[in-house]
Amino acid sequence: MSKKSIIKKAKEMHRISVPIYRDTMNLFFGTLDEAIDAAVNDGVNRDAAEYAFAKKKFVNGRFRFIPDYCYWVIMLPEVPESIAQFGTMVHELEHFVFFFLKERGMDHVAESDEAYAYLFEYMYCESMRIINELKEKENGERG
Repeated sequence: MSKKSIIKKAKEMHRISVPIYRDTMNLFFGTLDEAIDAAVNDGVNRDAAEYAFAKKKFVNGRFRFIPDYCYWVIMLPEVPESIAQFGTMVHELEHFVFFFLKERGMDHVAESDEAYAYLFEYMYCESMRIINELKEKENGERG
């Protein structure tokens, strides 16, 4: 049974615009249930979000693409602080870059490697910008 509902207090889904491709990748910090609520707030059907974000093996992070909504998302349980958590973010960003460019017809071969590297660099820098803003906001609220 398909439900379309708005969750009023969903955690924030952070947007990373990929202007050259006129698309967006979503970065989320929180639980899978919170990510589902945030995706529903973005207009994704709840059943589609629940199916895509299936709870199996979500420990460190997850990348998902919901094709019917052209919805790209990386979910991490919390804002990275440790080397391992940043490593997980990098791992999920690589999945995003690979599938994002493959979806656009660009296989990862020697001739396309630079395009993959530039997109990865851009996505990493934008992810770090979001993380730094969140940490600055948190530090400002504390002290």
